[in-house]
Amino acid sequence: MARLLISIAILLATFSAVNPEDRVLDLHDAAERVDMSTFLDILEDPQAALTIENVASAAYATTIVPEPGQKSIDLIRKLKSQNQKAFVQNNMRRPTFGFSSSAYWLRIKLKNIKSLGPTERQWLIEAGYPSLDYVHIYVPDEQGGYMKFESGDKYLFDSRQFNFRNPVFRIPHFTGEKQIYIRIQTSGTADMPLTLYSYSGFTSRAVNEQYGYGLYFGIMIAMVLYNLFIFVSTRDTGYIHYVGFIFCNTLFQMNLRGFAFQYLWPENIWWAHQSAGFFLGTFAAFGAQFTRHFLNTKEIAPVLDKVLLGLLVLEIAIAGASLLGFSHEFMSRAMVIGGGLFAILAAITGYRCFFKGYRPARYFNIAFTIYFAAGVLQVLVRASIVPFTFFTEQAEQMGFAIQVILLSLGLADRINIMKREKEIAQAEMLESRRVMLQSFSRFVPRQFLTLLGRESIVDVGLGDSVEKDFTVLFTDIRSFTSLSEKMTAEENFRFLNSFLKRMGPVIHKNNGFIDKFMGDAIMALFPESPKQALEAAIDMRRELDGYNLHRQREGREEINIGIGLHTGHLMLGTVGSEARLDTTVIGDTVNLASRLESLTKTFRISVLVSQAVYQRLPEGHNFKLREIDTVRVKGRSEPVIIYEAYDGDPEPLRQQKDDAFDDFVEGLRLYKQGDFHEAMRIFESLAAKFPDDAAHAMYVRRCQKLLAEPPGSGWRGVSRMVMK
Repeated sequence: MARLLISIAILLATFSAVNPEDRVLDLHDAAERVDMSTFLDILEDPQAALTIENVASAAYATTIVPEPGQKSIDLIRKLKSQNQKAFVQNNMRRPTFGFSSSAYWLRIKLKNIKSLGPTERQWLIEAGYPSLDYVHIYVPDEQGGYMKFESGDKYLFDSRQFNFRNPVFRIPHFTGEKQIYIRIQTSGTADMPLTLYSYSGFTSRAVNEQYGYGLYFGIMIAMVLYNLFIFVSTRDTGYIHYVGFIFCNTLFQMNLRGFAFQYLWPENIWWAHQSAGFFLGTFAAFGAQFTRHFLNTKEIAPVLDKVLLGLLVLEIAIAGASLLGFSHEFMSRAMVIGGGLFAILAAITGYRCFFKGYRPARYFNIAFTIYFAAGVLQVLVRASIVPFTFFTEQAEQMGFAIQVILLSLGLADRINIMKREKEIAQAEMLESRRVMLQSFSRFVPRQFLTLLGRESIVDVGLGDSVEKDFTVLFTDIRSFTSLSEKMTAEENFRFLNSFLKRMGPVIHKNNGFIDKFMGDAIMALFPESPKQALEAAIDMRRELDGYNLHRQREGREEINIGIGLHTGHLMLGTVGSEARLDTTVIGDTVNLASRLESLTKTFRISVLVSQAVYQRLPEGHNFKLREIDTVRVKGRSEPVIIYEAYDGDPEPLRQQKDDAFDDFVEGLRLYKQGDFHEAMRIFESLAAKFPDDAAHAMYVRRCQKLLAEPPGSGWRGVSRMVMK
């Protein structure tokens, strides 16, 4: 009876939750990179029997929307348990279904209103998981049928549209709306990160990615050669085990990331499937033997030594099973079990030996803890518990790279542990390095290294970069040139340091960091939220009041500052040459923040923020903001609505702006509508009543000019600013 009621409920849901508001991905307004997950509908086909004609028919035209708080994967599984098939609106950040033999149909609606022209972008779809067996994309054609494009690691690599490690498809150009279907089936993990790229966006990302992976695999090869050289010098067999450990893991990572299929065996589909199990098995086998040797488990932990020996046999069996042609699904599960057992047992053995007083275990434990944590993070990402970012995607590689370095240090320490002189020299070197890095950290912000995914300044290389949304804060001192002319060079330095050392802590307190000091100007970045950047700007304005009191007591004139805030996408990284590097941020976001800071002089106000900052503030915030103008700044074709944040103004001026707020909004509305007579009347009244607010008088002058020289029918209330 209960089963019948559940079936009826699902059928009712199918008809009651259908036809939600269409979620259409508009190609005309799309960014260079779009995560498609929020636009997808997903259907699970447990028997893998449905065809494109089936799923494109009226029987599957509707979409079930998960209830509030319900995950789409739970609804899909519920439908499967009741033998129901229907498209479900996806709400997963990264659609993934673990090990599954089902076929999955994904549906997305695209819209393009622009005909193909010289500036029209080409669009690509990337399936961001290289180990998928079959990825088929169906695009409607002009005859009412579908064009089919095929990829996956069950096809020869040369058959792909693009010579790239992940399946990538070019979407034929169209105008209007098209509903595209994607069918994915695999014997491994059903992980389906789908991304829409413009052609230029994809190629830019692919080039940067190749550099990053090339650096990683280059480091691994260098470590293999380095440890081979050490083996020749010391004849310590631990280095041979370690070389096998690094080499097999490197090949396993190349397989997992699709590089092995792309570069090493693109014509061998069978080996492309089986090699992952082989290299993971040999990697863990070498790791088990290395653990036994490094930790001297025969003497220190004999019971664990026997367990490790048994694990070694198991890992060799897993590697052998891959050569015997066991199924990819079986090998995938065996790889998870074998790899997990090795990581857990190595960690247990390391800590057991450390607590028994075996000093070399310290390096081993740190290295395997980092690697184990990186592996857990990767699992959490695949399970959609932790957000998918560049850092979390690369966590396993970064963890292994750190592990390799630490274990190399551990091997060296183990061999030389009885040489006291060497230990002292090494300790001095490490202390010197720590002091050096601490000194360097005063020139390169720690947050900069964290965003690049680097542990220290020595890990940073030319071209290292990351793309991220930042809020940029730009500020400088008003009339600094005239101030500096009255001071000597030494007095200028003292003045600047006195000012900057007050503003720096305010920025750090609000989770920002200073990217550059440019004379009297500061450029700061806030990677977390625009709210923190605005709070910093207000605190800086208040800190300035205290600083001016200090200057008054010393008989010096007051100073004033302007602050501009804008939030958007930036590229943060290193530029220069191999001999000289510098950190920088590149993007239009920086330019607009600088322009807004300059406009504070025009409007004679302290803090200006862009509409992008205003829109990303949390609901219910208490900031005092008023729209001040719509401007078209130099270097940008699109107008920008800008707002004044006046929380940091002196109390009398702040009260005046509060009292005039409603009338100011009404005057600005009339001004934008072109009713300059009525707008001027309001602003003249405000200027007389609240003379300290310079915005009123400025709009009076504007209205007078526009009445004398009417702007014409194209007036939209946009002011053109020519200053930089």
